[in-house]
Amino acid sequence: MLLYRFSENLSPQIEHLLSIMTNSAKTPTGKAKKGQVTVRLDSGSIKACFPRSYCNQGQIKLATGISLIDGWESKANQLQRRLQIELEEGKLDDGEGNFNLGRYQDILKEYGLQARLRLVKSVVTSDDQLPPKPEMSLMEVWDMYCEYKKSGLRESTYENMFLGQLKNFLHSAIEATKSEDAIKIRNWLVDNRNQESVKCLLSNLSKAYRMGMKNKLLTHNPFEGLWQKK
Repeated sequence: MLLYRFSENLSPQIEHLLSIMTNSAKTPTGKAKKGQVTVRLDSGSIKACFPRSYCNQGQIKLATGISLIDGWESKANQLQRRLQIELEEGKLDDGEGNFNLGRYQDILKEYGLQARLRLVKSVVTSDDQLPPKPEMSLMEVWDMYCEYKKSGLRESTYENMFLGQLKNFLHSAIEATKSEDAIKIRNWLVDNRNQESVKCLLSNLSKAYRMGMKNKLLTHNPFEGLWQKK
């Protein structure tokens, strides 16, 4: 998941207090009821947190785009109530047990909010046209995918491989080629990094784009099959 971060550092005490103020779905013990959506301060930004039992992806935390300014608690409470209704009516499920990111984005728009992910509408192109440019940058796609993978990985694997080695390789390739062209990035990686790591990165990039397409956040997968090519 891609997340907004508040630009100023908040003390743990203030962050905890703000979290309690806005979390109307919590019990007196401070723990959310099972099956409840919460919209609260988390790591310096306002996030919508969904119950682990709702979909196959485990617990999901998503940016809301709510700014930390006077009155943000009211906006957070309004959004929480709406998301709770959507969850109970099954509208946040894509029909296959996965979270419906497209529906979530539509709800944010209704409230005048915009998180970093933007819904890309399907575009029909002819065979001789280039696919439309995605509205998410390559690094945003990778960050979204890493957040999705996080719950199923060991913390050391997540930190050292996905946020460490592989992300650094990708960043280096983008900087070296001065582009986000999949072929250029693939060729640079093959020439400058070890084969197994390159295969792992390209394979996961393809999976990241497939996930984005499934949730209607992207319209094509430029890394499809690239990891298999010599």
